[in-house]
Amino acid sequence: MPSPQLLRELVGAADSVELKFCLADDQIRRASTALRIDLRSARPRRIFYLDTPDLALSRAGLIVRVRRIHRFKDDAVIKLRPAAPRQLDADLRRQKGFKVDVDVMPDRFVCSASLKSRPTAGAIAQAIAGRLPWSDLFTAEQRQFFSTHAPAGLALDDLTVLGPVLALKERHNMPGLPYPLTVDLWTYPTGSRLLEISTRVPPHAAFAAMADWRDFLERHRLLPGGSEVTKTLATLQAFSKSPARAVPRSSYVSLRPATGH
Repeated sequence: MPSPQLLRELVGAADSVELKFCLADDQIRRASTALRIDLRSARPRRIFYLDTPDLALSRAGLIVRVRRIHRFKDDAVIKLRPAAPRQLDADLRRQKGFKVDVDVMPDRFVCSASLKSRPTAGAIAQAIAGRLPWSDLFTAEQRQFFSTHAPAGLALDDLTVLGPVLALKERHNMPGLPYPLTVDLWTYPTGSRLLEISTRVPPHAAFAAMADWRDFLERHRLLPGGSEVTKTLATLQAFSKSPARAVPRSSYVSLRPATGH
């Protein structure tokens, strides 16, 4: 099936579409200047992923992430990526905190299904300190979602914490974009950074927004270029004992036209 047709089908079944562009450390200063990015008022957050040392969850297409957010409620997410929306259980889609997203980058896209909850205050800190099982951070529905898609025999309480990453996130209104621009700067313990800029749009407006988004990136001289690494992959590579096996990029479908002889 041609990828543009697949993209249309996924967008039609999604709750939202997020247009994204990632920049590696050596690209961040120029982009920040071009976009006049100012994160001084951004709310800091500490982000942790849970996986096995050899990234068994990542290879199975499952992402488990918890975030501690300054002066805001923490959250815990279980995400399936890639996901096939029409194969998801109807009861699951009605769960509070469940959503289907399509992430679109200039040359690829992927659909994900995630279920988010808000753990009680201090619970994530206790789990990180080893005083609370990881499974206590998640609802019964999230634990079932995990069990359905995790490798056989692997439980939430078997996972290792990968992190933290310090992140600064802020939204801005930008000329030429009909929806707010989200700026997300992640800084790793090594000092390396990854900047993601994105805009979230409703599915019915997605294809018009994609054209506006490409014009926006070209106008600010961000295309061609961009990082091959996403925030999740960069974090798994930074903290895992087996970074070479972290291959979530294979989940993405290319938007480039096929070539052949």
